[in-house]
Amino acid sequence: MIDAVRLKADRPDSEHIAHADALAASLTLDMTRWFTPIAENCFSRISKAAILQALQEANGTLPSPATATLSKTELAAQAGRTVAGTEWLPVPLRKAA
Repeated sequence: MIDAVRLKADRPDSEHIAHADALAASLTLDMTRWFTPIAENCFSRISKAAILQALQEANGTLPSPATATLSKTELAAQAGRTVAGTEWLPVPLRKAA
Protein backbone atom coordinates (compact mmCIF):
# COMPACT_ATOMS: atom_id res chain seq x y z
CA MET A 1 0.00 0.00 0.00
CA ILE A 2 1.24 3.48 -0.87
CA ASP A 3 0.26 6.36 1.40
CA ALA A 4 0.42 9.46 -0.80
CA VAL A 5 -1.35 11.84 1.58
CA ARG A 6 0.89 14.78 2.44
CA LEU A 7 0.27 16.06 5.93
CA LYS A 8 1.47 19.40 7.32
CA ALA A 9 3.75 17.50 9.70
CA ASP A 10 5.41 15.52 6.88
CA ARG A 11 9.00 16.34 6.08
CA PRO A 12 9.86 16.67 2.38
CA ASP A 13 12.13 13.62 2.70
CA SER A 14 9.43 11.39 4.24
CA GLU A 15 9.79 7.80 3.08
CA HIS A 16 6.09 7.39 2.25
CA ILE A 17 6.13 10.56 0.16
CA ALA A 18 9.24 9.37 -1.70
CA HIS A 19 7.46 6.11 -2.50
CA ALA A 20 4.37 7.95 -3.69
CA ASP A 21 6.48 10.28 -5.85
CA ALA A 22 8.34 7.31 -7.37
CA LEU A 23 5.04 5.62 -8.20
CA ALA A 24 3.64 8.81 -9.74
CA ALA A 25 6.80 9.22 -11.84
CA SER A 26 6.75 5.63 -13.05
CA LEU A 27 3.08 5.99 -14.02
CA THR A 28 3.77 9.42 -15.59
CA LEU A 29 0.92 10.74 -13.47
CA ASP A 30 -0.05 14.23 -14.59
CA MET A 31 -2.58 15.78 -12.23
CA THR A 32 -3.31 18.60 -14.70
CA ARG A 33 -5.35 16.00 -16.60
CA TRP A 34 -7.44 15.14 -13.53
CA PHE A 35 -7.75 18.25 -11.39
CA THR A 36 -8.85 21.78 -12.20
CA PRO A 37 -8.45 24.25 -9.34
CA ILE A 38 -11.62 26.30 -8.87
CA ALA A 39 -13.10 28.25 -5.98
CA GLU A 40 -15.05 25.30 -4.59
CA ASN A 41 -12.27 22.70 -4.52
CA CYS A 42 -9.20 24.84 -3.95
CA PHE A 43 -9.28 28.60 -3.57
CA SER A 44 -12.05 28.86 -0.98
CA ARG A 45 -9.99 26.55 1.25
CA ILE A 46 -6.81 28.63 1.39
CA SER A 47 -5.96 32.11 2.68
CA LYS A 48 -6.21 35.28 0.60
CA ALA A 49 -2.40 35.52 0.69
CA ALA A 50 -2.12 31.99 -0.70
CA ILE A 51 -4.64 32.81 -3.44
CA LEU A 52 -2.65 35.90 -4.43
CA GLN A 53 0.53 33.79 -4.51
CA ALA A 54 -1.22 31.23 -6.72
CA LEU A 55 -2.28 33.97 -9.11
CA GLN A 56 1.30 35.22 -9.29
CA GLU A 57 2.62 31.70 -9.96
CA ALA A 58 0.01 31.01 -12.64
CA ASN A 59 0.49 34.32 -14.47
CA GLY A 60 4.13 35.10 -13.78
CA THR A 61 3.18 38.60 -12.65
CA LEU A 62 1.92 40.19 -9.46
CA PRO A 63 -1.86 40.54 -9.22
CA SER A 64 -3.12 44.11 -9.44
CA PRO A 65 -3.52 46.02 -6.17
CA ALA A 66 -7.28 46.07 -6.78
CA THR A 67 -7.32 42.28 -6.77
CA ALA A 68 -6.04 42.20 -3.19
CA THR A 69 -9.01 44.31 -2.05
CA LEU A 70 -11.61 41.77 -3.20
CA SER A 71 -13.45 39.74 -0.60
CA LYS A 72 -12.14 36.21 -0.20
CA THR A 73 -15.22 34.80 -1.96
CA GLU A 74 -14.76 37.14 -4.93
CA LEU A 75 -11.00 36.51 -4.99
CA ALA A 76 -11.48 32.73 -4.94
CA ALA A 77 -13.92 32.92 -7.86
CA GLN A 78 -11.60 35.20 -9.84
CA ALA A 79 -8.65 32.90 -9.14
CA GLY A 80 -10.56 29.94 -10.53
CA ARG A 81 -11.25 31.85 -13.74
CA THR A 82 -7.71 33.24 -13.96
CA VAL A 83 -5.81 29.96 -13.54
CA ALA A 84 -8.09 28.06 -15.94
CA GLY A 85 -5.97 26.75 -18.79
CA THR A 86 -2.64 27.57 -17.15
CA GLU A 87 -2.01 24.05 -15.78
CA TRP A 88 -1.25 25.62 -12.37
CA LEU A 89 -1.64 23.14 -9.51
CA PRO A 90 -1.45 23.49 -5.73
CA VAL A 91 1.89 22.28 -4.34
CA PRO A 92 0.62 18.90 -3.06
CA LEU A 93 -0.52 17.95 -6.59
CA ARG A 94 2.60 19.03 -8.45
CA LYS A 95 5.13 16.61 -9.86
CA ALA A 96 8.04 15.87 -7.57
CA ALA A 97 11.17 17.78 -8.50
